[in-house]
Order: sequence, then structure tokens, then C-alpha cells
Amino acid sequence: MVAFGDPVELLPNGKAVMWFELPAIWIAVTNVVFVPLVHLGVSWFFTKCFSSESFHPDRWPFRIEHWESSGRIYDRVFLVRRWKNCIPDGATWFGGFAKKELSEKSAEFFQRFRRETCRGEAAHWAQVILLMFSVTWNPGVAAVVMVAYSFLSNLPCIIIQRHTRARLGRVLQKTEG
Repeated sequence: MVAFGDPVELLPNGKAVMWFELPAIWIAVTNVVFVPLVHLGVSWFFTKCFSSESFHPDRWPFRIEHWESSGRIYDRVFLVRRWKNCIPDGATWFGGFAKKELSEKSAEFFQRFRRETCRGEAAHWAQVILLMFSVTWNPGVAAVVMVAYSFLSNLPCIIIQRHTRARLGRVLQKTEG
């Protein structure tokens, strides 16, 4: 059985036949073009084509689960507060909602901010999925590197979105209750 990213078949000499056979230089060029295109294209698409009203922070998959301890797990396990400011906010590159700091302190603003973190999280999960398609032209180790890259380049951003959404949820509980 062939798994996603596995060669389509092996030749008698043991050489793998990939879904797309490209010379090494074209694999490199394709990766150099594809990766930023996915990151920027998906960010632009989610910023311009989805309203924040489309996202619901209290519904799956955006709902903060019990095991996340109201977002505190991201502080304890990933030390997110130490490094989160080093990650750029791509939404602002396309005229989207700035999430680096609080520009207001109203309940309405916090609600919108929470929805925006859902949009950001969805965009990063979409990037993970789209970057996985690179296994169709990357052989062997390069395919593994690209899969690892798809997660490693997006999981920190997803962690920040979930951490921020949980913190905003705690602030909203205090202001509303």
C-alpha cells in the first residue's frame, strides 16, 4: 500500500518513482517559490476573504479545552511569553487586525480579538495542510524535512493564537462576571 508521500513505485534497480520527477535544481526552485507562496497566500486569503464573524472561539476546533488549563499550559510547557513577541503578525501585512498589543480595553474589542485569533489559527492549520503537498515532488529525506517544516513553522503561531484566546477569555470572564 502506498502512503501519501511514498514513491508511486520502485523500479527494478530500487530507484523510487515520485509523483512528480523533477531535477534537483527544480525541486529546490519549486520549494523556494512554493513555501513563501503558501505562507503569504494563505495569510492574504484568510485576511481578505473571511470575516472575523465567521469564527466562533467557543466552538470546536477553536474552543479552549480543559487540558489547556485556560491557556496556562502554553506558559508552563512552551514558555510562550518568552518568545511570542519574536513572531511577526502576518495579518497586519495585508491590512488585517493587529494582534501584537491591546489597542482598546472594551468587552467588544476582546470578543473581536478572540475571533481574530481563531482566524489566525485557521490560517496556520491551512498552511500546515497545504505545505504537506510538497511531498509530491520532494524525494525521501527532503519530503520528511518539508513535513517537519510545515509543522515547525506553524505550530508556534498556533500556540500563540490559542494562548492569547485563552487569556482574553479569562479577561472577559472577569469583566463580565
